[in-house]
Amino acid sequence: MYRVLVGLLLIAGIGAGIWWMARPQLPDPPQIEALGSMDPDVAALLRELRSAIEDDRSSAAAWGRFAMGCEANGFVGAARDAYQRATLLAPDEPRWAYRLALVTSRLGDNDAALATLARVNELAPEYGPAWFRRGLWLLDRADVAGAEQA
Repeated sequence: MYRVLVGLLLIAGIGAGIWWMARPQLPDPPQIEALGSMDPDVAALLRELRSAIEDDRSSAAAWGRFAMGCEANGFVGAARDAYQRATLLAPDEPRWAYRLALVTSRLGDNDAALATLARVNELAPEYGPAWFRRGLWLLDRADVAGAEQA
């Protein structure tokens, strides 16, 4: 009986260790003061959105809302990082991937933006704005045939 109990505890411990190691490693959201100067109302909003992440670090929606707050207020790098975390937590949610593609493009990396947009096109093939953006970004690369197809 003792050996069975020890064996079960050992298996449970190994399982918990594997779960702990396999979970996404999410860094802290940035401190609001580290983003730069901003209006006090914007700072209050971003603190509130950051607080929601601290309450539930595994919430893709909380990371996505924080990212939207950053994006809307010109903190595009912080928005990209938060959208990346949201897409990591909810890989089948096209809206976070779409927003990630947009801010990635704004930061000048259209290749990465196109790769992210490909995932959006798979997840939501009926979403016209994603195809429109794909076409524009392919035109920027002088890929007329690809743009026409998009």
